[in-house]
Amino acid sequence: MKKVVVLGAGYAGLHFIEKFQKRVDPAAVQIILVDQNDYHYQTTEIHQVAVGKTKPEQISYPIRDILNSEMTTFVQDRVLKIDPENKRVLLQKHAPIDYDYCILSLGFASETYGIPGAQQNTLPLTNVKDALAILAHFQKVADHYRKFHDPQDLQILICGMGYTGIELAGEINDIKPQLAKMAGCESKDIKITLINSLTRLLQQFDPKVAHYGVHTLTHLGIKIIPGATIKQIFPGVVNYVHTNDQTGQRHQLKGHTILWTTGVRGSQVIDDSGFANHHGRIKVTKHLTVPGHDELYSLGDVASVINPERAGEKYYSPSAQIALSMASFAARDLAGRLNGRPQKADYKYCWLGTVVSIGNTHAFGRALGVNVTGRSASVMKKLIADKSLYQVGGVGKMMKLGQFDLYH
Repeated sequence: MKKVVVLGAGYAGLHFIEKFQKRVDPAAVQIILVDQNDYHYQTTEIHQVAVGKTKPEQISYPIRDILNSEMTTFVQDRVLKIDPENKRVLLQKHAPIDYDYCILSLGFASETYGIPGAQQNTLPLTNVKDALAILAHFQKVADHYRKFHDPQDLQILICGMGYTGIELAGEINDIKPQLAKMAGCESKDIKITLINSLTRLLQQFDPKVAHYGVHTLTHLGIKIIPGATIKQIFPGVVNYVHTNDQTGQRHQLKGHTILWTTGVRGSQVIDDSGFANHHGRIKVTKHLTVPGHDELYSLGDVASVINPERAGEKYYSPSAQIALSMASFAARDLAGRLNGRPQKADYKYCWLGTVVSIGNTHAFGRALGVNVTGRSASVMKKLIADKSLYQVGGVGKMMKLGQFDLYH
């Protein structure tokens, strides 16, 4: 009997198991899934938890609901290290687990790029725990303002203008009336600022779509500071320089809420295990395996796949969409190998587009080859989320947790 160990129950890990279970003989394969949590959560929806629009249980469900108990065992523990030479996984609490094949789907962590003070003085948004910490922080600064009327309590600084930063800014803007009521101030007194290192904003989109995104943010009263390279974070202070300023003059932004959404890296376990990587991501083979280790697949946030349409070695950005795509391929690939019918085709990613929400009714992006903006894009965003939920959790989870209020 072959033992397949899956590390991580995010989009890639769970979708791999869901597909793989259906393709192999339960009498011939034993699957072990390891994750530090006993639930799966929709990473794409955690910004709604951070502002109190959604409760954690509305974007999550028990991992065991997806598993076939006849062939898959769940172990709740933290992965410390992979020992590829001895085909063994070291865990924090349990005994080491040996494997014949191992799926690395360990997820991501916040990337601070070594900026002094970023880890200590900001709030990241990478998981449900982070989201609840942000929600609790909003209550804390609101209470502080009610007592002391410190204007810095009403300043919300978001470091990073990627998808997470934009979506978080939009969600915070939606709940400004509630925050104002908590603090005892006017909604207009609460200021949201997005800090971005690039001078050209949203350059990955068509110029008209990018213009819509920037215009919508500014129209909602969200301030954008482009071309700002963050140098250091102090308690309540973001220290930055203008990207094109040769003098290196430092500038400051002050606020008691500093949110960190500058980017993510793959799991620290990849570094600790000695794999060659870049920011925790392994440059995988054409069959998504680790170079030199055909028994190891690396998927999702801990994998780098070259985008052949871009010059040089440019990689696809990590997302739920590519994680699901990689998981489906790996399930077919490994099942084929175990069944004696290995697939010859290499992995090829078909990008279906990206849609970014700004609050509940505004969005922009590209989907299925078409540029979308406004309310129609917002509907598309929710449909995409429902599709991802269906791919991992099936019809039942989609019907229970899906977003079906498409126009509000």
